Amino acid sequence: MTLFNFYHQSVDYGKRTQILSNELARDCSVLHRQCYANFLFQNPKIFERLESKKKFRLSWKFTIRICIKVFIHSLFRTFYLFNQARIANKNSLIKAWVDINISEWQDSVEILDCGVLVLPFPISIRRQWRFIKYLRRNNLNYTLYGYKYSLRTLLRFCIQRTPKSLVELEVGAQDYYVSDVVSLGPTKLYVMDDVEFYSHYANSKLIERGFNILFSAHGIGRYSLHYNCTNYTFFNDAQHSFFDEFNFLRKFEIKFKSSGIYDRASILDFTSVCFISQLSKTQTREYNAIEKRVLEVIKRVCPDDVELIFKRHPNSRNLECPEGYLELERLDEYKKTVLFLTLYSTAYYSFQDYGQTILIETKELDSKNIFGNNERIVREEELDTLFSTSEEVITKSF
Repeated sequence: MTLFNFYHQSVDYGKRTQILSNELARDCSVLHRQCYANFLFQNPKIFERLESKKKFRLSWKFTIRICIKVFIHSLFRTFYLFNQARIANKNSLIKAWVDINISEWQDSVEILDCGVLVLPFPISIRRQWRFIKYLRRNNLNYTLYGYKYSLRTLLRFCIQRTPKSLVELEVGAQDYYVSDVVSLGPTKLYVMDDVEFYSHYANSKLIERGFNILFSAHGIGRYSLHYNCTNYTFFNDAQHSFFDEFNFLRKFEIKFKSSGIYDRASILDFTSVCFISQLSKTQTREYNAIEKRVLEVIKRVCPDDVELIFKRHPNSRNLECPEGYLELERLDEYKKTVLFLTLYSTAYYSFQDYGQTILIETKELDSKNIFGNNERIVREEELDTLFSTSEEVITKSF
């Protein structure tokens, strides 16, 4: 079993991490154990080591990364301590890293009336810098914000180097975050922080104090097993079903309903094919190989009169446009004449205003696991049908 077939986003895998966290952190509170389960859910290789009962310590490389993270947060926190008045006494706070954390809420709240907490985003410093310049240019009320980590707990983690000591370090920082939010005085928080395995702890503590926390999933992926808020917004039914398995969902809404299964006869004429890439700094080499293979298949089966376009992931760095593809610059230039293809990007939903979208399923990546059964999914070996007329497809089937 590989780490790339979406099994590690499944309910079955989630239940296994839950069982192991309850066993290894039995002396901790329920919230601590749930955060531990979130950490294991996000780190399948670490989970497999622990499940096999091997003695396990996190690597020194991993430990150094955590120390660097703590240092960067301390720098952001210093800025916050001198600038917190900018966002104090606002009715609403937005927890943000990059542009999407603001744009997601523009139809729900008056952004100018909110305070914005900007946390470190090491995946793409350039992207975050663009975001900060946007905040400054638009005179939004923002401040850099960093978590406050206990040096004693950090030292304990560096000595022990265990997942449990890491969870204790991160959860301890969330207690300070809760105190900061309470002192700032908002009543609502707008968040997209499911990628933080410890945000479940902070949100639970804030809800106990009467805060209203509105959450929107920032991607189709499942980053946390346990996640607490007062209002959930999911991309699709499959994502909702997953969270419903492990959480009490007070209120929720689903952005996109199923589009119906793939049918070549329903595909309108197109003059361009755009592949939406998921390659980024955090992707694995195994996934990179899958995507490059699919790009070659598309190039091989695509007719010469159809333009091939490549859409980078926002967090990609120094990624060259594949040979034979043009890089996408502006979506609105293509109107409705483009067909978008992707392995599992949320652009499958968000790009529907610009053209037709289709998911590609490979032998390693079963799209149905995270998108559900009733979506436009074409298998990698059937990509040539996209460039056949409906009559040709019918002929081939007989």
